[in-house]
Amino acid sequence: MSYKLFLLPAPSFVASDDVSDLNLQLDEGEIFDWCLYSHSGERLASGSQDSRNEINRIIAQNDLKDIQVVGLVPAQAVLSTVVSIPAKQQKYLSQALPFVVEEQLAQDIEDVHIVTARSGKKDRIPVVIIEQGIMARLMSCFGSFGFPLQGIFPDAALLPEAISENREYGNSVLIDGDYASFKCVSHFIKVRKNTLSLYLEHLFSDPEFSGRKENNRAVKLYVNSARQESEAITIASIEQVAETVSIEPCSLATIEFLAESFFHAPFLKFNLCQGQYRVQHDSNSLWKKWKSVVVVLVIWLVLQVGLNIGKGIYHSREATELKAQSLALYQSIFPDEKRVTTGNVSRFLKSKLLQSGKIGNNGGFLASLSLVGQEFSKANTKKDMELKSLNYNAQRGELSVELQVGSLQQLDALKTAISNQGSEVKIGSAVKEKGFVRGRLTISER
Repeated sequence: MSYKLFLLPAPSFVASDDVSDLNLQLDEGEIFDWCLYSHSGERLASGSQDSRNEINRIIAQNDLKDIQVVGLVPAQAVLSTVVSIPAKQQKYLSQALPFVVEEQLAQDIEDVHIVTARSGKKDRIPVVIIEQGIMARLMSCFGSFGFPLQGIFPDAALLPEAISENREYGNSVLIDGDYASFKCVSHFIKVRKNTLSLYLEHLFSDPEFSGRKENNRAVKLYVNSARQESEAITIASIEQVAETVSIEPCSLATIEFLAESFFHAPFLKFNLCQGQYRVQHDSNSLWKKWKSVVVVLVIWLVLQVGLNIGKGIYHSREATELKAQSLALYQSIFPDEKRVTTGNVSRFLKSKLLQSGKIGNNGGFLASLSLVGQEFSKANTKKDMELKSLNYNAQRGELSVELQVGSLQQLDALKTAISNQGSEVKIGSAVKEKGFVRGRLTISER
């Protein structure tokens, strides 16, 4: 079974004044909120404010393998925005983006990492910007756990998209301690909760926001059920600026809430591992998982093909023997026929039967012979039967068949089977010898 380890470092991790100091991510005292899920989305374990060593110890105690890390970064460390680029120019997106977002940045464009996500809007592209120094520290930090990295995502970007009663997208807010995360259809942000109402008031009054039909002023508010009463002031401030507020209490910790949303809610996943930070997944690990299955399938396929070939050879030989027997029987009845071979004996026999059918309603010799041959071939013990001779008396309309069978019961069973087809059958003689019975059947029309 495979697992996903969600890791969210403390806000101080990305709040350092010197983000270029890469030694900070190797600090053994660095703490994380974390949770562990199965690949299908079942929560297995979680923790808060635990060190890297403590998390690795818990994983080692449970002997868990095949783990992928899903790194989360506090959204206050990134800038989320939307840029407008004509659809015709989007094939040059990577070249155009730095010039489009440069005026929104306080840093040099070379010092930031820019990622995009498709929104379904042809001319509006969501963009997330993070400092190169912070991104490098995050890659090193999450990589130090020793497990493959699936991606790094801003935590606020994982909020579920709210849907209002009129089925239009609304706005999601999650109160998390001293901070509040906000997400709408176009962007997300994480601010201190006492400033969120000011941000919402400014956003809702912005013509660029309110002028688009996909935006509205409805808010879905997620708050921990144990803290709902203590957050009454924050909730009231949001209700003053929002058109409607739908409160949804939750019992999960923030990291668990975001992990559940990652598995079950549709949204734009802003994976920061793009461009120079793209994660190279090990294709060999996938091959190792399926190697034993592939080996078993190959062995089964080889055995099945061999079995089919063996059956084909067996049935081919049996068909050849039956054709040879048919030819021998035909030549014993029509010794003057020289053109018959194993390849055309069936066609010649059908021709003779058709000619016989035109002689009269009873069918004569060939009709009786056909009847005997039909029941002879249907007998379950035909391998113990051997046809010795045939004799037909045209005046009496009788066909005498001399054959060798394994027992008297077999001879009697053959007599009964032919009689059931409308012919009169008598056992002319039956002599029991060592290991077999030599008998003669007389067949005539009733």
